[in-house]
Amino acid sequence: MILGVDPSSTATGWCIVGPDGTVERHGVIRPPAKMNAYERVSFMCSRLRDIVTERPLTYLVIEEPSGRRLRGNPFPYAIAFGRIYQAICMEFASVTRVQASQWTASRDKAVRAERIKRIVPSYTGKGDRGYDEADAIGIALWGYHRRRET
Repeated sequence: MILGVDPSSTATGWCIVGPDGTVERHGVIRPPAKMNAYERVSFMCSRLRDIVTERPLTYLVIEEPSGRRLRGNPFPYAIAFGRIYQAICMEFASVTRVQASQWTASRDKAVRAERIKRIVPSYTGKGDRGYDEADAIGIALWGYHRRRET
């Protein structure tokens, strides 16, 4: 079982892919807006730990910050990635950190989300304004196909 995670400092997408490549569950963790950055990340870490402990998962694929310049201040995202990674990585036999350029083939987020809608009927895109959930599905599927190739 694979868990794909698209972390950020405001919302974190997640997806579980089964051993046969079927998308089993997916969602986005969106903390209450009134929380400060540290509270938001702690909230997301807690929810991800709940997901990880619900069933046996063996492989984590998580998007990591790239070396390219991010718009605005990159530190909240980097801190969120580090805290989320630390909170859940010890639960997995295998962990892959992947940069967006590796799994996206440089496709635009909206284009990727439309493709996910076509191949994963349970993903509607409603409420996924930052495409965090769609990206988590894409990351998990990328991880599934990568593992099959090796």
